[in-house]
Amino acid sequence: MSNTINTYNKRRPSFVSSLDCAQKQYQLGKQAPIWIQDSRVSMCQACATEFSMTFRRHHCRSCGKVVCRHCSANEAPLQYLEYETGRVCDSCYEVILNDFEVNYEDKESKTFYQIRQKFKKFNIGMPPPRKHYKSKRTVRLPSKIDEDNNTTAKVCSHLQWKEKKVWRRNWFVLVDCVLYIFAASDDVAAIKTLPVLGYTVEAGGSDDDSDKEISFKLRHQGTGVISFQAESSRTAEKWIDALNEAIRLKAAE
Repeated sequence: MSNTINTYNKRRPSFVSSLDCAQKQYQLGKQAPIWIQDSRVSMCQACATEFSMTFRRHHCRSCGKVVCRHCSANEAPLQYLEYETGRVCDSCYEVILNDFEVNYEDKESKTFYQIRQKFKKFNIGMPPPRKHYKSKRTVRLPSKIDEDNNTTAKVCSHLQWKEKKVWRRNWFVLVDCVLYIFAASDDVAAIKTLPVLGYTVEAGGSDDDSDKEISFKLRHQGTGVISFQAESSRTAEKWIDALNEAIRLKAAE
């Protein structure tokens, strides 16, 4: 149980779109993946198509990503299942097939032929998904957001934010001087972006005294005020420091 917890914490995405780090932590098809929770995504993690009641979620049995039927219409024999077939996404299918054909020791054996026959790619010639989802969810991050990589991501977390008198809860990521707003923490495309250049950051600002330590605002002369509430005072401090740093660095350039 301890090993499982440690493995989960290592592979758990701490920033959005850190999905490909799973491939670095274990070999695809040779170890059972930790499935990404449905609640952490609102769209296919391969093509960014938004899920709905009719456009359903599927889990890749190789990497654990949540993908649509169009991006997972393949079956591959998985070593951790003793080469029984499982539904896999397009990228995993290619990786597992290439690894099998290159690294399987006895390519002349009957076993090699039997396993090779289990690779089935059903989405050849399949039409692309219908564009019934919101096209605005197509703003992808300019680089992978991963603590283990050298990226420009400064901070990320869930935030409550108020714009036009309506409070919402979304996943926010600050990259350079742009604030990316996601519907869910593991989505691959943002629903909105907000360049912070020209804004000023104000700590506090909540009408409720109990919430002042977790509140901050972005103020702009032209667009008005956007209010935020973090989940803790420490998280609010990180956001205030990161936003101030991003604004100062960009202004200095």
